[in-house]
Amino acid sequence: MENISLLLSAAGLAVSLIILILFIVRSGGARENDISRNEEMLSRISDEFRRSTGELRNELTRSLQESVRLLSDMSMSAQKSGFEAQNNSIKQMSESVGNMLKQFESRLGTIETTTEQKLTAMRSTISDQLTEMRGSNDRKLSEIRETVNEKLQKTLEDK
Repeated sequence: MENISLLLSAAGLAVSLIILILFIVRSGGARENDISRNEEMLSRISDEFRRSTGELRNELTRSLQESVRLLSDMSMSAQKSGFEAQNNSIKQMSESVGNMLKQFESRLGTIETTTEQKLTAMRSTISDQLTEMRGSNDRKLSEIRETVNEKLQKTLEDK
Protein backbone atom coordinates (compact mmCIF):
# COMPACT_ATOMS: atom_id res chain seq x y z
CA MET A 1 0.00 0.00 0.00
CA GLU A 2 2.85 2.33 0.92
CA ASN A 3 4.63 1.43 -2.32
CA ILE A 4 1.59 2.41 -4.36
CA SER A 5 1.36 5.84 -2.71
CA LEU A 6 5.07 6.43 -3.36
CA LEU A 7 4.65 5.46 -7.00
CA LEU A 8 1.64 7.80 -7.32
CA SER A 9 3.66 10.65 -5.77
CA ALA A 10 6.49 10.06 -8.24
CA ALA A 11 4.03 9.94 -11.13
CA GLY A 12 2.41 13.21 -9.97
CA LEU A 13 5.82 14.88 -9.77
CA ALA A 14 6.67 13.63 -13.27
CA VAL A 15 3.37 14.97 -14.63
CA SER A 16 4.05 18.37 -12.98
CA LEU A 17 7.48 18.45 -14.56
CA ILE A 18 6.06 17.64 -18.01
CA ILE A 19 3.41 20.38 -17.65
CA LEU A 20 6.06 22.91 -16.65
CA ILE A 21 8.22 21.95 -19.61
CA LEU A 22 5.23 22.27 -21.94
CA PHE A 23 4.41 25.66 -20.45
CA ILE A 24 7.96 26.83 -21.00
CA VAL A 25 8.04 25.53 -24.57
CA ARG A 26 4.71 27.16 -25.46
CA SER A 27 5.71 30.51 -24.14
CA GLY A 28 8.55 30.58 -26.62
CA GLY A 29 8.50 34.33 -27.08
CA ALA A 30 9.50 34.94 -23.51
CA ARG A 31 12.15 37.33 -22.52
CA GLU A 32 15.64 36.38 -21.65
CA ASN A 33 15.04 37.15 -17.98
CA ASP A 34 12.06 34.81 -18.03
CA ILE A 35 14.14 32.17 -19.79
CA SER A 36 16.80 32.43 -17.12
CA ARG A 37 14.18 32.22 -14.40
CA ASN A 38 12.51 29.28 -16.17
CA GLU A 39 15.84 27.50 -16.52
CA GLU A 40 16.49 28.09 -12.82
CA MET A 41 13.01 26.80 -11.98
CA LEU A 42 13.51 23.83 -14.29
CA SER A 43 16.84 23.11 -12.58
CA ARG A 44 15.18 23.24 -9.15
CA ILE A 45 12.36 21.00 -10.33
CA SER A 46 14.89 18.60 -11.84
CA ASP A 47 16.85 18.56 -8.56
CA GLU A 48 13.64 18.02 -6.61
CA PHE A 49 12.69 15.22 -9.02
CA ARG A 50 16.08 13.54 -8.52
CA ARG A 51 15.79 13.90 -4.74
CA SER A 52 12.23 12.53 -4.77
CA THR A 53 13.29 9.68 -7.04
CA GLY A 54 16.18 8.86 -4.68
CA GLU A 55 13.84 8.92 -1.68
CA LEU A 56 11.37 6.78 -3.56
CA ARG A 57 14.11 4.31 -4.47
CA ASN A 58 15.28 4.19 -0.85
CA GLU A 59 11.73 3.71 0.42
CA LEU A 60 11.07 0.97 -2.13
CA THR A 61 14.32 -0.74 -1.12
CA ARG A 62 13.38 -0.59 2.58
CA SER A 63 9.89 -1.84 1.81
CA LEU A 64 11.25 -4.69 -0.30
CA GLN A 65 13.74 -5.64 2.41
CA GLU A 66 10.96 -5.61 5.00
CA SER A 67 8.77 -7.78 2.74
CA VAL A 68 11.63 -10.24 2.25
CA ARG A 69 12.25 -10.34 6.01
CA LEU A 70 8.54 -10.94 6.71
CA LEU A 71 8.40 -13.66 4.05
CA SER A 72 11.50 -15.27 5.56
CA ASP A 73 9.96 -15.16 9.03
CA MET A 74 6.72 -16.66 7.73
CA SER A 75 8.64 -19.40 5.95
CA MET A 76 10.67 -20.22 9.06
CA SER A 77 7.49 -20.26 11.16
CA ALA A 78 5.79 -22.60 8.70
CA GLN A 79 8.82 -24.90 8.68
CA LYS A 80 8.95 -24.89 12.47
CA SER A 81 5.26 -25.74 12.80
CA GLY A 82 5.64 -28.46 10.16
CA PHE A 83 8.62 -29.86 12.03
CA GLU A 84 6.67 -29.84 15.30
CA ALA A 85 3.68 -31.54 13.67
CA GLN A 86 5.96 -34.18 12.19
CA ASN A 87 7.64 -34.76 15.57
CA ASN A 88 4.23 -35.11 17.24
CA SER A 89 3.12 -37.57 14.58
CA ILE A 90 6.29 -39.63 15.00
CA LYS A 91 5.89 -39.55 18.77
CA GLN A 92 2.28 -40.78 18.51
CA MET A 93 3.30 -43.53 16.10
CA SER A 94 6.12 -44.57 18.44
CA GLU A 95 3.73 -44.73 21.40
CA SER A 96 1.24 -46.71 19.33
CA VAL A 97 3.89 -49.20 18.24
CA GLY A 98 5.11 -49.46 21.85
CA ASN A 99 1.57 -50.24 23.03
CA MET A 100 1.14 -52.81 20.28
CA LEU A 101 4.42 -54.46 21.29
CA LYS A 102 3.30 -54.60 24.92
CA GLN A 103 0.01 -56.22 23.88
CA PHE A 104 1.89 -58.70 21.70
CA GLU A 105 4.26 -59.50 24.55
CA SER A 106 1.30 -60.04 26.89
CA ARG A 107 -0.42 -62.33 24.40
CA LEU A 108 2.80 -64.22 23.82
CA GLY A 109 3.19 -64.70 27.58
CA THR A 110 -0.38 -65.99 27.81
CA ILE A 111 0.23 -68.40 24.93
CA GLU A 112 3.46 -69.59 26.54
CA THR A 113 1.73 -70.21 29.88
CA THR A 114 -1.19 -72.01 28.23
CA THR A 115 1.16 -74.15 26.13
CA GLU A 116 3.23 -75.07 29.20
CA GLN A 117 0.09 -76.09 31.10
CA LYS A 118 -1.14 -78.21 28.19
CA LEU A 119 2.25 -79.90 27.82
CA THR A 120 2.32 -80.68 31.55
CA ALA A 121 -1.18 -82.16 31.33
CA MET A 122 -0.16 -84.23 28.29
CA ARG A 123 2.96 -85.53 30.08
CA SER A 124 0.88 -86.50 33.08
CA THR A 125 -1.74 -88.24 30.92
CA ILE A 126 0.90 -90.10 28.92
CA SER A 127 2.72 -91.14 32.11
CA ASP A 128 -0.53 -92.41 33.64
CA GLN A 129 -1.43 -94.31 30.49
CA LEU A 130 2.04 -95.86 30.28
CA THR A 131 1.82 -96.94 33.90
CA GLU A 132 -1.60 -98.46 33.25
CA MET A 133 -0.29 -100.23 30.12
CA ARG A 134 2.65 -101.70 32.06
CA GLY A 135 0.28 -102.96 34.74
CA SER A 136 -2.02 -104.45 32.13
CA ASN A 137 0.92 -106.01 30.28
CA ASP A 138 2.28 -107.45 33.53
CA ARG A 139 -1.11 -109.00 34.37
CA LYS A 140 -1.49 -110.49 30.91
CA LEU A 141 2.07 -111.77 31.01
CA SER A 142 1.35 -113.40 34.36
CA GLU A 143 -1.78 -114.98 32.96
CA ILE A 144 0.15 -116.27 29.94
CA ARG A 145 2.84 -117.73 32.28
CA GLU A 146 0.20 -119.42 34.36
CA THR A 147 -1.44 -120.85 31.30
CA VAL A 148 1.90 -122.03 29.92
CA ASN A 149 2.88 -123.52 33.31
CA GLU A 150 -0.46 -125.30 33.63
CA LYS A 151 -0.19 -126.75 30.15
CA LEU A 152 3.41 -127.71 30.78
CA GLN A 153 2.41 -129.36 34.08
CA LYS A 154 -0.45 -131.21 32.41
CA THR A 155 1.82 -132.35 29.62
CA LEU A 156 4.36 -133.58 32.13
CA GLU A 157 1.73 -135.38 34.14
CA ASP A 158 0.34 -137.03 31.04
CA LYS A 159 3.68 -138.52 30.15
